Amino acid sequence: MSRERPRGIRLHGADASQLYRESPEIPHHTVKVLRLPDGARVEPDELVWHLQRRVDAQPFLRRVLRRPRVPLAHPWWEEAAVVDVRRQVSTVTLDAATSADQRAQLDAAVGRLLQEPLPRDRPLWRVSLAQGSEVCAVVVSTHHGLAAGPVNDWLLTILLGPEPAAGTPAAQPLASTPAELARLLGVAPRLAARTARAARTRRTSHTTGAAVAPFEGAACPWSTGPTARRAFASSRVSLAEVRAAGAATGSTVTEVLLAAVGGAVQEHLRVAGLAVDGARDVTAVVPMSLRVPGPPELQPANLNSSYFVGLQVADDDPRRRLAAIGRASRSARDARARTDQSMGYDVMELEPLRHAFYRAAVAFGRHVLHRPAASLVVSSVRGGASELTVSGHPVVEVASGGALFHDCGLNITTWTHGDVVTFGLVCDPTHLPGHDRLARSLPEQVRRLVESVV
Repeated sequence: MSRERPRGIRLHGADASQLYRESPEIPHHTVKVLRLPDGARVEPDELVWHLQRRVDAQPFLRRVLRRPRVPLAHPWWEEAAVVDVRRQVSTVTLDAATSADQRAQLDAAVGRLLQEPLPRDRPLWRVSLAQGSEVCAVVVSTHHGLAAGPVNDWLLTILLGPEPAAGTPAAQPLASTPAELARLLGVAPRLAARTARAARTRRTSHTTGAAVAPFEGAACPWSTGPTARRAFASSRVSLAEVRAAGAATGSTVTEVLLAAVGGAVQEHLRVAGLAVDGARDVTAVVPMSLRVPGPPELQPANLNSSYFVGLQVADDDPRRRLAAIGRASRSARDARARTDQSMGYDVMELEPLRHAFYRAAVAFGRHVLHRPAASLVVSSVRGGASELTVSGHPVVEVASGGALFHDCGLNITTWTHGDVVTFGLVCDPTHLPGHDRLARSLPEQVRRLVESVV
């Protein structure tokens, strides 16, 4: 009598790679800070009751990571029958006297949450309720292998949005390890063909049109491998201001926000008396979603590509900076479209057979070219139209904090919720003192840009 195969959802290489790249210093989870109106109060028991109902109805929220005994296949998600939400929820007390000081306490608490790896014996998300007399926020932490980009927005919706339809279990009988190994080996010929095809696509520079090296970012003070410390800061600007700059120049929202980041980084380096290597521009890696219509829980969470763009930190003119970033972004996106974007997914599918891939890439970037692949990560996420509420209080603002990488110690994520764009900055404060000043300068850079072009 044959033994029934265990059921689960095998992780795609794009999601499993987020687990492989983790280390004690570099946990791969992100945070979403949902701020409620000033003075709001939430009873922890009421929040737990609400979340328990949602978790009971959504198998996606009950996914627990399982690993194969022999690491020749990717891990899989098991949909637990029962999850005790009390183990997923924690509280933080903000006891400072003023609203400004409580906000500073909240940022410090978020930094600590980014330092703490998510426990592997339960679903890879957690909710932290932080509140004081003036400030109240819910912090949702999710592992990058479970949710990324638009999937995070969907996860917030099923947790705190309008009552969703009950989810459908997605678990299927898992293939045996030999069968999974054979499938992975079958990827190799396809990967070789795609690599050859991509090599025939001439890579062009994001600034000059000349050929570029694989590792092209300027080595910034924060490019040193991060320690386990994390700091978080946020600031906000109206979406109307961002759109005004875009409408006046024919630029996208993302291009305007990239130009603001470029201006803020330039100002921060000058005020701090810091320098970068003069041969390269400060370069941002910009993720872009490749998701297709369909249930998010049935697609890889990290279904995205990325492009590199110089932030023009040597140019003092905001209008010229935006124009150059727009040209570079369009060129980079076009080059990416002409290259087989799924090639990277084949590489990640083979990760169990080539676990040294990322380590080799990092070592190559550091020790041969002495500079990282990118100087920082800049992401732009448009939140959904669904209203988010906590105990009847509307969420008025969402700030997102992303993960750091071995050679990239600064991550700036913009999140649009309603008519507010929030900048969320994550760094290792060991290598980036004054990070809160950098975060506060971002909205001012948008306003300077508006003044220069409107």
